[in-house]
This record gives sequence, structure tokens and C-alpha cells, in this order.
Amino acid sequence: MWLSTSVSISVDALGQKNPDGRVTLDPIYTNTRTHLASGNGANQADQSWGDTRVLAEGASETIDFVGLIDAFGDVFTFARIKVLRIKNTISSGMATLRVGNGSWTDMFQSSMDVPPQGEFCAVCPVSGGWPVAGGGSTLQMLHRGSTLSGTYNLTYEITAVGSTL
Repeated sequence: MWLSTSVSISVDALGQKNPDGRVTLDPIYTNTRTHLASGNGANQADQSWGDTRVLAEGASETIDFVGLIDAFGDVFTFARIKVLRIKNTISSGMATLRVGNGSWTDMFQSSMDVPPQGEFCAVCPVSGGWPVAGGGSTLQMLHRGSTLSGTYNLTYEITAVGSTL
């Protein structure tokens, strides 16, 4: 499969204070753009996978990067992940998504929480990326529950781009 990937992350922040009647600005402008050509080496990827998933209150699931099915119906296995994006899309119920605690410890040594509307994105374009092989291919996703009364499903988006060799 031919694949072209572009990842852009930008932060524009402008702080302002008015000490002594003068305007003082503190601008922060950062923009990182990574392009991955089609292939299996440095700055390359040959496979992508993404899904929008729903977890019931207190439920968990395991994402296995071995034996995924792409948008064309083909089964594939990531050898290395170059881009991983996870977004907790819930806007009500204050439900937190816990990511980690699977067998894939090359990226997640433990777990991290993604709060409502929170997003995690990691990019590693070098040829090694984050290895998936060696029995460490699963990522645990857990709905940690709501801080409000009631039961809420949690919807999250996951996107992975990487190499199969």
C-alpha cells in the first residue's frame, strides 16, 4: 500500500500584562510538521489504522496492533508505530480514559489518563519508531467512570501510523 502521512502540531499563545501602563507581551509560537513518505525506513510509514470506539461505564478493551484490519479489508500487523493519536471526545459526564497497562511497554511503561476533550499525540519518525514486536503488541483502554451522577458511555478516537517491516 502506498501511504503519505503529514502530522502538524502547533501552539500559539500570547500572554499580556500592563505593568506601569506599558504593554508587555510574551508570545509563544511553535509549529512542528512531520512528513512520512511511503516505506519502512526513517521518515517513512506504510500502514495506517484509525477508529472511533465506545466504552461503557467501567468497561475496558484491549487494542492489539497484531492482526488489525485496514480500511481496505486487509489484515496487517504493525512492526513499529511512528504516530499515535488518542482523543477522549466525551463532552459530558467528565469520564476519563485511561491508556496503558497492556503489553506494549515500548511506549507506555505504565498508564496515563486522558480527560474529557483531552488529546494525546506522539510522533517518532526515526526508522525504529516504537517497536511493537516481541509479544508486546497490546494497549489497554479503560473507562475510569464519571465524576457526575449517572452513567456515561465514553467515545474516543485512536489513530496509528507505522511500518509493517
